[in-house]
Amino acid sequence: MSSRVTGPILQYLNRNFCQAWSDATGQQLEAGRAAIASQLKLRRDFDTPVMAQILRTQSQHGKRDIEAMYLQAVNNTTNFVYIENQYFRFPPLADKIKEAAKAQFGAGRDQGKHGPLHLFVVTNSNDDGIGLGTVNTYRMLEALGRADTLPGVATLEREDARQASLGKQRAQAIDQQNQANQVIEDANAFLKTEDTASTRQWLADAQQKLKRATAKRAELEAEMKKTPSQIIESVKIDGLKVHICTLVAPDSPPNNWDYVYVHAKLMIVDDVFMTLGSANINTRSMQVDSELNICHEHSGVTQPLRKRLWGIHTRPGPAEHTNSIYTNAVGDDMAKAFTAWGQIIAQNVDNQRNNLAPCASLIGFMRTSEKRSYLD
Repeated sequence: MSSRVTGPILQYLNRNFCQAWSDATGQQLEAGRAAIASQLKLRRDFDTPVMAQILRTQSQHGKRDIEAMYLQAVNNTTNFVYIENQYFRFPPLADKIKEAAKAQFGAGRDQGKHGPLHLFVVTNSNDDGIGLGTVNTYRMLEALGRADTLPGVATLEREDARQASLGKQRAQAIDQQNQANQVIEDANAFLKTEDTASTRQWLADAQQKLKRATAKRAELEAEMKKTPSQIIESVKIDGLKVHICTLVAPDSPPNNWDYVYVHAKLMIVDDVFMTLGSANINTRSMQVDSELNICHEHSGVTQPLRKRLWGIHTRPGPAEHTNSIYTNAVGDDMAKAFTAWGQIIAQNVDNQRNNLAPCASLIGFMRTSEKRSYLD
């Protein structure tokens, strides 16, 4: 997916390039071109005029505009967010989407009347696409209640967290045992010289404390030895419905589906806001690397793009016939679209299980590998 831009925004594209060139070479391109600036004329023969903005991630200049734009745009949604990106692993974005849902429904939005917010995501799930960032991808999906789509990594990460929590509690129980043993030792020493009711009560209390701590330690150690649960289920988030998807070639042979490498960096909000650029949904693109995005808020451009793109993803395969599912999947009613996407995903699960061709390019994100990698 690419874009063509004309008009005043080229000034800012040029400025960004010239700044990077100057930083690298010391050559001041803008100064050298100043003499011909008055000769430049605005072209009006291309496409739909929009009010657009250039945004950057440029750590050398303290610029994190793309991150701010993503967080602000999802915060403003009242209907749906569509993200198509090579990576999907920037947890602050997931948190902001959840906060937006919580704030709206906490302020009186009625789910029965207005419906929930819908999040549609298309990203990579195979090794070539997801790369060496499976743990951060898990954290993103976990935050959105969809760790079920990454069950292998989710099982290991949750077990690590469980063991860490149990280990901390076990250490506390051992500390309580040690404290109780010290009190018992001190009380017994006192009893040799001062056998009083208060000393005996002191000893009895310490013995009870030791008994409780010992029982707690045994309970925790037994719990630590248990086999971790292999069942990872989706978690409902009030006011938010989430589809996490990836793509296959719709003409894939029945027993060998060909995965599509998702390389786009697109987000659409409510069929109005749109951003496209070089930034991935990960920490490096949002905060460290040099990235460039463009955004606008023209529904006359955004909505047709969304419908064409969703049509490509949900178009029936050669063995299918168009019906209401595929019509709803690209429609303007997001509740119906969400349901239709779910039906296509479910049908493709059945088709793959039965060695049939995909009914459409869209399939559910599913990665069962337990391989954990920690890069971004």
